[in-house]
Amino acid sequence: MESSERPIRPDEVYAQFPEGAIKLKIEGDALSLQYFARLVLAQAAFPSDCGFEISPTGPGSKFFDNDSQVGIYIHRLP
Repeated sequence: MESSERPIRPDEVYAQFPEGAIKLKIEGDALSLQYFARLVLAQAAFPSDCGFEISPTGPGSKFFDNDSQVGIYIHRLP
Protein backbone atom coordinates (compact mmCIF):
# COMPACT_ATOMS: atom_id res chain seq x y z
CA MET A 1 0.00 0.00 0.00
CA GLU A 2 1.68 3.22 -1.13
CA SER A 3 -0.97 5.60 0.12
CA SER A 4 -0.26 7.93 3.02
CA GLU A 5 -3.78 7.22 4.29
CA ARG A 6 -4.12 4.84 7.21
CA PRO A 7 -5.79 1.53 6.43
CA ILE A 8 -9.53 1.55 7.07
CA ARG A 9 -10.62 -0.62 9.98
CA PRO A 10 -13.13 -3.35 9.10
CA ASP A 11 -15.61 -1.96 11.62
CA GLU A 12 -15.45 1.43 9.88
CA VAL A 13 -16.94 -0.18 6.78
CA TYR A 14 -20.26 -0.31 8.70
CA ALA A 15 -20.64 3.46 8.52
CA GLN A 16 -20.23 3.48 4.75
CA PHE A 17 -23.43 1.56 4.04
CA PRO A 18 -27.00 2.52 4.93
CA GLU A 19 -28.81 0.46 7.56
CA GLY A 20 -31.28 -1.92 5.97
CA ALA A 21 -29.56 -1.86 2.58
CA ILE A 22 -27.29 -4.85 3.20
CA LYS A 23 -28.73 -8.34 3.54
CA LEU A 24 -25.90 -10.85 3.76
CA LYS A 25 -26.46 -14.39 2.58
CA ILE A 26 -24.33 -16.68 0.48
CA GLU A 27 -25.63 -14.53 -2.33
CA GLY A 28 -26.36 -10.83 -2.46
CA ASP A 29 -27.20 -7.89 -4.66
CA ALA A 30 -24.45 -5.62 -6.00
CA LEU A 31 -24.42 -3.36 -2.92
CA SER A 32 -24.28 -6.32 -0.51
CA LEU A 33 -21.35 -7.85 -2.39
CA GLN A 34 -19.55 -4.47 -2.44
CA TYR A 35 -19.97 -4.30 1.34
CA PHE A 36 -18.55 -7.78 1.81
CA ALA A 37 -15.66 -7.07 -0.58
CA ARG A 38 -14.77 -3.91 1.36
CA LEU A 39 -14.82 -5.83 4.62
CA VAL A 40 -12.42 -8.40 3.21
CA LEU A 41 -10.13 -5.73 1.73
CA ALA A 42 -10.16 -3.77 4.99
CA GLN A 43 -9.26 -6.89 6.98
CA ALA A 44 -6.47 -7.77 4.54
CA ALA A 45 -4.87 -4.34 5.06
CA PHE A 46 -5.58 -3.84 8.78
CA PRO A 47 -2.32 -4.53 10.67
CA SER A 48 -3.63 -4.37 14.25
CA ASP A 49 -5.84 -7.46 14.27
CA CYS A 50 -5.78 -10.62 12.15
CA GLY A 51 -9.47 -11.47 12.61
CA PHE A 52 -12.86 -9.82 12.23
CA GLU A 53 -16.35 -11.22 12.79
CA ILE A 54 -19.86 -10.21 11.83
CA SER A 55 -22.88 -12.22 12.89
CA PRO A 56 -26.67 -12.09 13.07
CA THR A 57 -26.50 -11.89 16.88
CA GLY A 58 -23.38 -9.74 17.31
CA PRO A 59 -21.37 -7.11 15.47
CA GLY A 60 -22.89 -6.38 12.07
CA SER A 61 -26.25 -7.92 12.98
CA LYS A 62 -28.11 -5.16 11.13
CA PHE A 63 -26.68 -6.53 7.87
CA PHE A 64 -28.17 -10.02 8.20
CA ASP A 65 -31.63 -11.26 7.26
CA ASN A 66 -33.85 -12.17 10.20
CA ASP A 67 -33.61 -15.87 9.29
CA SER A 68 -29.78 -15.93 9.27
CA GLN A 69 -28.25 -18.33 11.77
CA VAL A 70 -24.50 -18.14 11.17
CA GLY A 71 -21.96 -15.35 11.00
CA ILE A 72 -18.78 -14.75 9.07
CA TYR A 73 -15.27 -14.72 10.51
CA ILE A 74 -12.57 -13.20 8.28
CA HIS A 75 -9.07 -14.30 9.29
CA ARG A 76 -5.88 -12.98 7.73
CA LEU A 77 -3.04 -15.47 8.08
CA PRO A 78 0.26 -14.06 9.35
